[in-house]
Amino acid sequence: TWLLCCLRLIDRVDPGLLPAPLLLLLLRWSLCLLSWLLLLWGLLRLLLKLLRATTREMSRLLAKVTDVLSSTTLSPVKSTTSWARWNLSL
Repeated sequence: TWLLCCLRLIDRVDPGLLPAPLLLLLLRWSLCLLSWLLLLWGLLRLLLKLLRATTREMSRLLAKVTDVLSSTTLSPVKSTTSWARWNLSL
């Protein structure tokens, strides 16, 4: 929001007050570029957080599956109860 305020202030400045209109244009484009870079940075951070959360959930699910599979090799009765317990926990 502060970048938008800066852009509005630049629009209100009289071009005759600045040494060169090119400087005004350069300042405006640099602020626009900065706002896009900040937006992309925020989206990248959000994507990384989502990826970490998904990785944690997948590792937790994989741990449950390996736990159930390791307990199923012991006895057929235990395997049925393990699968039922695993399905109920999901």
